[in-house]
Amino acid sequence: MDKFKIVLKIIAPLFLGLFLIASVSIYSLYLLQQQNIDKKAKEAFETVSLALNQITKKDIDLMHGLLDIIKKDPKMIALYKDGKRDNLYAYLYQSFSEYKSHYNITHFYIHNIDKTNFLRVHDRYIHSDIIKRKTLYNAAEELKMSSGVEFGIYHNLTLRVVIPWFVDGELIGFLEFGREIDSLTPELSKMLSADIVFTIKKELITMKDFEVWRSKSQRNRYYKAMDNFFIIDSTLNDIDTELQKILNTNENFNDTHLINHGKEYHINNRPYLDVNGTEVGKLYVLIDVSDEHTYLVQLIGKITVIVFFLIFLLIVYYARYIKKTENQLNVAYERLHEISITDGLTSLYNKKFYLENAHVQIKRALRNNLYVTFIMIDADNFKNFNDKYGHSEGDEVLKSIAKCMKDVFQRANDYCYRVGGEEFVTIIEHEKYDDGSDIAQKLCENVENLNIAHAYNSTFNKVTVSIGISTVKVDELTNSIDLYNNADKALYLSKENGRNRVTLYENN
Repeated sequence: MDKFKIVLKIIAPLFLGLFLIASVSIYSLYLLQQQNIDKKAKEAFETVSLALNQITKKDIDLMHGLLDIIKKDPKMIALYKDGKRDNLYAYLYQSFSEYKSHYNITHFYIHNIDKTNFLRVHDRYIHSDIIKRKTLYNAAEELKMSSGVEFGIYHNLTLRVVIPWFVDGELIGFLEFGREIDSLTPELSKMLSADIVFTIKKELITMKDFEVWRSKSQRNRYYKAMDNFFIIDSTLNDIDTELQKILNTNENFNDTHLINHGKEYHINNRPYLDVNGTEVGKLYVLIDVSDEHTYLVQLIGKITVIVFFLIFLLIVYYARYIKKTENQLNVAYERLHEISITDGLTSLYNKKFYLENAHVQIKRALRNNLYVTFIMIDADNFKNFNDKYGHSEGDEVLKSIAKCMKDVFQRANDYCYRVGGEEFVTIIEHEKYDDGSDIAQKLCENVENLNIAHAYNSTFNKVTVSIGISTVKVDELTNSIDLYNNADKALYLSKENGRNRVTLYENN
């Protein structure tokens, strides 16, 4: 029944509501997990920054302590004062090799008071040049330890520690240790499970010097020149175009997402300052969150499947429940409809339905090119029966007449109506003109054969009915009012002519 499509009216909004709730919940879970990943990445970056500062301070303290020890070496002092460069190199090289192996010290300088280089233990053939670095100048001006990050002759970004070299209160020169920054990145990367990239501003290094520097090491060949920066150190061997775009920017940022060769990273950066406090480049920390992201996607996928499976079960349950309710309501509606069009006493159709349905039958007969017959039935002397036998017995008589009508008129298109107290109407459709009279006659006989005593129905002394019929071949002008009136006229003639008979209306 169209007016009770409850499944569509209730299940559709229910499904939409549950879908929206599930979608919002799953998306909220995704955001929370993503925020958690972002938080961990940010914490890792802060840890790297803190660790870099701590390592730098530790290295400065370490190199300062080693310099304080070796500056007291008598043989070293003697060789330096005698100007024996080659002998001094030979004497110090083994110690430097041990420092490099154990402490990653990559540079060892001995400078003269005039700031010319006397010996590079790490590169013995370059010497006597003037050193123009802030760390050396600070140590010379303040006569105390100076440290910071500076470029060297090969434009290595190096953490340097310089101390004045006093012997018996006399300044004889300066000692310097250095550690290249790129030696820190593997340590930081391993410690914090993160990838590290250092970039240097391009204006600080010529392209020629950069190529020379790259040629110094097989590892350096992986590093790239970009528009604004050189990549001078990286734990990533392969850096794709998208990552290069980020590394080439001057902006500082936190928690940027990117994909590099199929892996998902959270990337943060900070400026890197030299001993003068000038920004020379940037430190980038890349946290590989591929596993976390994969786990998150899988988790969301599993939760989505479970949630929507539960929604499906819930919808199936409610669909079946509501469908059952709909069927019950449909049955109840049909029952109510049946009650509304049915006479309560005889279970025949009532006058209300007769007024609605009579013209429908006539139209159907017109479509099928059939005859239609209005049969009007009236219980003979029924008022006398009620007065003498009582209304209860009268009701039983009406029920009996109705049963006879149902027994006679059994076809699907035969409709029987109770239109008044003891008045009934039947409308039938048929092919032959005489079919209406024949079946009306049978009804009249069947009622008489009930043999219900009726002492006040003269002549017959039992319950009988009088019938008037009106039969026509339906055309466009046929209407139920005319047929009813004509059948009523024929009924009047049946009563006038002695009752218990069938009269066909004839249009004279």
